[in-house]
Amino acid sequence: MFKEQQMSTVTVAPARPGARLHATLSLAALLLAACGGGGTVTVGVAPPYTTPPSGSSSGGGTGSTASPYLLFASNYVTYSGQQADGAYLHSAQGGDVITGFSDTKNDGSTFNYGCYSSAQSQINSSQLYSLQVKVNGIYNGATNTCTSPATGTVPSKVTDYAFIAIHAPGSAGVTPIPPMEISQSTHLLIQMGNTYNASYNNNLPGGHATVFTVEMSDAADGDSSKATNDCKFDQRLGGVGAGIFTALGVVNYAIALNDPNWSCGPGSMSALMASGVTAIAVKITADKQTDNAGAPSLVYGEFDVMSIGYIGFTKQLGTLPITGS
Repeated sequence: MFKEQQMSTVTVAPARPGARLHATLSLAALLLAACGGGGTVTVGVAPPYTTPPSGSSSGGGTGSTASPYLLFASNYVTYSGQQADGAYLHSAQGGDVITGFSDTKNDGSTFNYGCYSSAQSQINSSQLYSLQVKVNGIYNGATNTCTSPATGTVPSKVTDYAFIAIHAPGSAGVTPIPPMEISQSTHLLIQMGNTYNASYNNNLPGGHATVFTVEMSDAADGDSSKATNDCKFDQRLGGVGAGIFTALGVVNYAIALNDPNWSCGPGSMSALMASGVTAIAVKITADKQTDNAGAPSLVYGEFDVMSIGYIGFTKQLGTLPITGS
C-alpha cells in the first residue's frame, strides 16, 4: 500500500516570473497563474483551533447531534507566507493545504512542480485551487524554466506521485488535527479535475493523467504514513481540459463510502468513519495512469493540472447524478 513520504513536510516551491504560459483572458485560462505559491498575496490567516467543549460532536456545539451533511473544505485562501507545516494556503474552514512531489532530488526522475499554482484572484473567480505538475520536470529556482532532461524514463511506479492534501476544518496548522467524524454519511463529495489545456501552455504535451487517487486518513498530523486508518479510491476522470471537457475542467464526483473499490490499510473504512478524517489528499500516482485499454498513458515531459474545489460528505437521499464507479 502506498504511503505518503512525509506529507506534512514536502511543499511546493513558490512560482516565479518567467515561466511559459499564454496570458489568455478567458475564465478557463485564469485557472493558472504564476503566483509565488500564495506567498505574494496578503490575506487573513486561518482561525485558531479551540478544543470543543465536553459533550460536543461533529455537528458542532455542546450536546449537539452529529450530522451526515458536512463541509470539509472550500473557498481556499492564500497565506501571506509559507507556514511552519509547509502550507501556502488553507481552506475557508481553517484546514491547511499541503502539496508535494516525489522528485525530491530535483533531477527530473519523476514528478515535480510545474511552475504554476493559483493566485488568490484566480481562486476567488473559480473557487478552485489548481496546481500544475511536470512529468520529469526540473524546477530551476529563479529561472523557473521547468524543463525536462533531454532524455529519460517516464514515471511508472506507485512511488512516483504528486499530491494536494487538505487538513480537516479548524486545525489551523497545528496538531493534533481535530478529526471530522463521518459515521452518518454515505458519500464523499468532491469537485476535481485535470484542467490542462494545451492552448494555454504553448501547445506543449500534457493532460494524460486521467486517474486521481483520493485518500482519506486519520493521522494526527495529516501524514497518512502515520495513520491508524487509511483508505484510497482511484477515480478515473470523466474527461480532461478547462474549456474542453467542461468550462472549468472539473466535475462533481459522489463516491459511495461503501464502494468495494475503496482500498484500505492499515485499518478499515468503518473504523475510519468512526475515528474521523484528519486529511484528504488528491494524488496523481504514475502506476495508475493508463488509457481505457490499460496501456501506460503518461508522456515524457508532459504537464498536468490538478484542480480541487469543494470537499464534503452527505447522506444519500435519492439518486446522485454522478458516482465514483
